[in-house]
Amino acid sequence: MANSSLEPSLESVVGSEHITRHPDLVIDSLKPRLIVRPASVEEAVECLKICGKHQAAVIPAGRMNWLECGNPISRADVVLSLERISRVIEYSAPDLTATVEAGALLTDFNDLVRKERQWLPLDPPGASEATIGAVAACASSGPLRAGFGTPRDYTLGLRLAHIDGSESRSGGKVVKNVAGYDMNKLYVGSLGTLAVITEITLKLRPLPDRISTLIITDQYHQRLISIARAASELQPASIFLCSMPDVSLAIRFAGSEPAVDYQIDCVMKTLSHSQAMILGDMEAENFWTRVADIDSAANVAVKASVPIAFAAQGFEKMLALPRSSITADLGTGIIRGAFNAEDESAVAVIEKLRAEVVRMSGTLFIERASTTVRRRADAWGEVETAGLMKSIKEKFDPGSLLNPGKFVAGI
Repeated sequence: MANSSLEPSLESVVGSEHITRHPDLVIDSLKPRLIVRPASVEEAVECLKICGKHQAAVIPAGRMNWLECGNPISRADVVLSLERISRVIEYSAPDLTATVEAGALLTDFNDLVRKERQWLPLDPPGASEATIGAVAACASSGPLRAGFGTPRDYTLGLRLAHIDGSESRSGGKVVKNVAGYDMNKLYVGSLGTLAVITEITLKLRPLPDRISTLIITDQYHQRLISIARAASELQPASIFLCSMPDVSLAIRFAGSEPAVDYQIDCVMKTLSHSQAMILGDMEAENFWTRVADIDSAANVAVKASVPIAFAAQGFEKMLALPRSSITADLGTGIIRGAFNAEDESAVAVIEKLRAEVVRMSGTLFIERASTTVRRRADAWGEVETAGLMKSIKEKFDPGSLLNPGKFVAGI
């Protein structure tokens, strides 16, 4: 990117006060030249068109919290922040649907729909500062995923801006079965490498009458695993083995008052030597936030996805990580570990752990690590669909200008 007209062209769209020149921001050891904050979808589209014309690499962003997720990017010219594009376009409480702009904060949106006893049951890492666009782009979910699903389950439709300045839509505004391929699933989780999500139409859920969390401790892990197997039949919203730092079993139930009472009573009847306590609302909220934000507990964080039958075994394997905090979602088979290590040691640990996870028919993703570690170990590892993903990238972003290098196989 050498064209000197890029900056004045972008300034003519968003105004000089909404451009930060030579920002104090480093992404994967690269320093972007500009941060641009458009005020509308139309401005964002025009900014992308200008960047495409000048062959400037664009880093789509919300509040700029997850910019080093995935593989290290190869170029970073312009950070396009959608934080000012944050309106609720439409909300229909009777239909349990809403259309929001990508920069809307998840917490603000849930505060709004809770007034109608509804919610968007997503609790990703960094939820307090997460924009809905970033949650969708990263397909980021948290401890509620076993009971309530992931962003893909709540995305009905998307409005998309492309690097050539064109726009497109996928999905729709009503809850219905999708005929043919669901394009939403292609964009949600693509880390902004195919297009920039500017608006999202979501389906919502009724807010449960009660949510309760039970913490169970026992010096013998096998007892906790046995309790978890029995409790899983009760369909909890969350069921986790945790080491933060002591090992415990955390079970969360959500539903009507009688249903939650019944579920807790059933679990209590399975206990013999184990100790249990029910957390207060604030204690529970703080606890599950710590579970979701485990990636920030150390300088290296990994996420393994294994068949549910191997989740407890994977948890025990990760307990061997040095100076670590570990969580295992026994309802989905997702195990996350955070540990401190120098780069050389971190690469060796990740490669060994990835090999063990593959033997369990699983995959391992690097959630947090230095640029060096993610470059040497690869954030995703080998992916069978890499060839397909490359061809999709070439179709949607032939110049590789959107988050270049970030996604699977360095696309």
